[in-house]
Amino acid sequence: MPRNSALPLIFFKEKAARMAHGRTLNPRQRLHLLEEALDACGLPHPAPEIKSFFTHPNILHELLTSLYNQLPDLNKIGDEYSPYLSALIRVVGKRRRSDASVNIRVLGINGMYPNIPISCSDAKYVIHNQYPLIICKQRNYKSVWENTSIINWLSRNELRFITSMACASDGPLLHFHFDATNSMAVDFDCLRDIPVPLRTHFLFELFSLNRRLTTVSKSPFDRLPLPDIAEYDYAPFDKYVEHFRSLQSVPDRMRCFSGLATTTLRP
Repeated sequence: MPRNSALPLIFFKEKAARMAHGRTLNPRQRLHLLEEALDACGLPHPAPEIKSFFTHPNILHELLTSLYNQLPDLNKIGDEYSPYLSALIRVVGKRRRSDASVNIRVLGINGMYPNIPISCSDAKYVIHNQYPLIICKQRNYKSVWENTSIINWLSRNELRFITSMACASDGPLLHFHFDATNSMAVDFDCLRDIPVPLRTHFLFELFSLNRRLTTVSKSPFDRLPLPDIAEYDYAPFDKYVEHFRSLQSVPDRMRCFSGLATTTLRP
């Protein structure tokens, strides 16, 4: 939050007053709202090439709600300011839900990772800003439990993907360190209009913004600094890529079973 704690209060009261009876905002107006909200939070603006993609209604809903939840003395002023939040969310537009979501996860330092990017049809492993990431697309099921693996905070696609990579190498023993934090899921509709080469950049920026807006009371681990990039270890993977491709056709049960021995998990 900004040093001047009055800025978020002023933002909600003045902005909502101007928009209370307005129509749904157009893209240009949503961009202006985004900039004013970030200024009120004391946060930097996204890079110009991806800034407009942060105006998606789903993202603005989350940003406005997070800003509202961090208002000083919210338990005292909540009744007064709640209508302001509702007014802003109404003019932003309805949230959108597609048939899929995308999850980005920063891997932990207690692993050994491929030193090159690897991808398949619904998942990819990349090294972005020197951090190893898993980005995985998955169906939006009616129940969240329908897409969980035997480790309930990992999706089936994530577990299947990293198992194929871990089993592909017959040289260095690759293993992947997951924990329950440092991940974020967004509806695929938020990415639909983003050029594919910019999606990783966008997701990592959105993930970083969400970390800044996560209150300590919700999950203190989400507010811990990301690991030092010098603590990550990588191994050559070029000559195992073809083997990885062949493992994509192995039945799910076999891949999940064989992968448990090479996946480091932390509750």
